[in-house]
Amino acid sequence: MKFVKDKFFSKSETGGNVRKKSKQFSIIDNGLTVDGDLICHGDLIIRGAVRGRVVGESIVIAKEGSLQSKTKATSITVGGKFEGEAVINGILTVLATGTCSGKIRCRDLVVEAGGSLNAEVTCTANLEKVQIPAPGKKQEPEATSTATSAASTA
Repeated sequence: MKFVKDKFFSKSETGGNVRKKSKQFSIIDNGLTVDGDLICHGDLIIRGAVRGRVVGESIVIAKEGSLQSKTKATSITVGGKFEGEAVINGILTVLATGTCSGKIRCRDLVVEAGGSLNAEVTCTANLEKVQIPAPGKKQEPEATSTATSAASTA
C-alpha cells in the first residue's frame, strides 16, 4: 500500500485517510477526573473530565469527555464538551457530538453539522508554535494535579 505523507494524516493508495500514529499517547478514561495542570506530549485522549491548565500537542475530547481549561495545543478535536480559553496553532475541529464555548484563538476551524460552537473565535495565521516543556522540567507555577477514579463495586 502506498502512502502520501501529511502532518497529521496519510492518504492510502485507495484514497482513505489513515491517522498517523504518535510516538506517545495518554488517556484520561471514563470515571477519571483530573484537577490541575497537565503537560502532554503526543496525543491526549479525554474520555473523563479535566479541569485546569493543559498544554499539549493533539488533544481529543471524546463524546463522553469534558475539558474545562485554559489550553495551549497544536490541535484540538471536540467530540464532547470544551469550556474555557484555548490557543491552538493548528486546527480546532468540533465534531457533530461536540460543544465548544469560551474564547478561542486558532489557525483553522472546522465545525461539523450538529456541532455547537458558542465562543469568541479568532482565526489567524500568525499564532506562535505551542512550546511543550521537556519531560521532568518544572513549570512556573509548578504543575500539580490530583486524579480521582470512580470505584466500581462488585
